[in-house]
Amino acid sequence: MDALHDAEMRIDADTNRRQIRALAFRWWMELPRLADVPIEFAVSGAGLNTLQRTKSA
Repeated sequence: MDALHDAEMRIDADTNRRQIRALAFRWWMELPRLADVPIEFAVSGAGLNTLQRTKSA
């Protein structure tokens, strides 16, 4: 394999990781609607810090 092919493989792997993260995020955002359980996001300066479930009212 040449260097160009190796670089393309790394780009493909990075793209796949980003797609998986986006899919997982959408799945988490759908949970409250699907399970009727609100999910609170505590966001810090570093981004998504904690993910916490609370009982539905």
